[in-house]
Amino acid sequence: MKITKKDGILSEFDIERVGRSLENSAKNVGFELSESNLKIVLKQVEKKVQALNGIARVTSTYEVRGVVFQVLKSNGFTELCRAYMGV
Repeated sequence: MKITKKDGILSEFDIERVGRSLENSAKNVGFELSESNLKIVLKQVEKKVQALNGIARVTSTYEVRGVVFQVLKSNGFTELCRAYMGV
C-alpha cells in the first residue's frame, strides 16, 4: 500500500511508523501503552485503512490520522488519542 504524504510525495505505507508515533505520544503524556495493546491498535488501523482503499491501495496521512483517532477512541484510549492528535 502507498501513502501520499502532506508534501504530496507518494511512498510505501509503514504501519510501524504509526506505532512509533503512538509510542512517542504515550511517552509524552506518561501513558502506559503495552506492547499487546499497541499491536491490537495497529492491526485494527491497518485493517481499516486497507478496507477504505480497496483496489486503489493509496491512502493519505490525513486518512490514516483519522483512522488512528477512530481506533483509539473505540478502544477507550481517550488520553492517548488526545496526545496523538495534539489536543
